[in-house]
Amino acid sequence: MQTSLLTSGLQVEMTQAVMAARAVHPPSPLPGLDLVPLDFDHLEAAHQLLWHEEGEKAPSLEEIDQFARLGLWWVLTQWEEVVGLVAHEDAPGGVYTVIQVMASHRAEAEVLWAIHAAGRVVEKAGCSPASVVDMRDQRSIDLFRRSDYFTAAAYLVFYDPPAGRPGVGLVGVQEVRAALQRGEPLRMVDVMGDEP
Repeated sequence: MQTSLLTSGLQVEMTQAVMAARAVHPPSPLPGLDLVPLDFDHLEAAHQLLWHEEGEKAPSLEEIDQFARLGLWWVLTQWEEVVGLVAHEDAPGGVYTVIQVMASHRAEAEVLWAIHAAGRVVEKAGCSPASVVDMRDQRSIDLFRRSDYFTAAAYLVFYDPPAGRPGVGLVGVQEVRAALQRGEPLRMVDVMGDEP
């Protein structure tokens, strides 16, 4: 499909990929590292870490407290100091649990350790680990591939250079509807997914 789109003049860009674990490997021993549930004692440190990672987009302290109460995040600690976070959520169908490691300022060995440790916890709970990765984040792609994850699905964006449309990160249903309401010319190539 990608080849036929390219030959017809449409460029294609992969924006996100679902990467699934082919196998779950035990984490290599690293002194002082641990993966524990996020609790009240970690809230302030988790908030500071997220502010460093995401700036103004970071969740508030109250939102982080809610994540802790719902059991949706783990904390990566080194000698009991918070150095990273791992969000996890069960995907529909009960087969996969999607993880997201937030520790971009840490060494690769520590992030790999977090991916492997989270994968083991997910596997013990009876699911397979997976992650949604931004395809512009080459470091994350490399780390998940080194952790034996493969690209199971990809989100593609198509755009038309003759129309002067720039490449965009994501095109949502609302954006398409707004473009239609403005009377912008669109060329629909294919529609896939659950949303009409």
